[in-house]
Amino acid sequence: MRAERLITMARDAGCILVGLGGITHQQITGQVSETLLAVYVALLGVPAGIGLLSLRSSGTTGETGTTGPSSSSPSQPSEPARSSRPGSSAGAGGEPR
Repeated sequence: MRAERLITMARDAGCILVGLGGITHQQITGQVSETLLAVYVALLGVPAGIGLLSLRSSGTTGETGTTGPSSSSPSQPSEPARSSRPGSSAGAGGEPR
C-alpha cells in the first residue's frame, strides 16, 4: 500500500473512532454538551464528505454520468419505432380481410 493510502485510512479511522467515542462517552456519563455532540457528529461525517469530494474531483463521475444516460436514452426512442413496424406489417398482411 502506498503511504498516501495509509494516511487516508488512518485519518478516516481516527475521525470515526473519536466521533463514536465522544458520543458514547456522553451517553454513558449523562453529561451531554450540544456543542461537543455537534463536533462528534461532524467528525463522523468527515470521511464521507472527503470521499464524495474526491469522487467529484477525480473526473470519473463525468465519464460514468455521460455513458449511463446516453446509452439508455437511444434505446428508449428505438423501442416505439420497433413496436410501430410490427403493427403496420401485421395490419397489412397479418389480419384477415
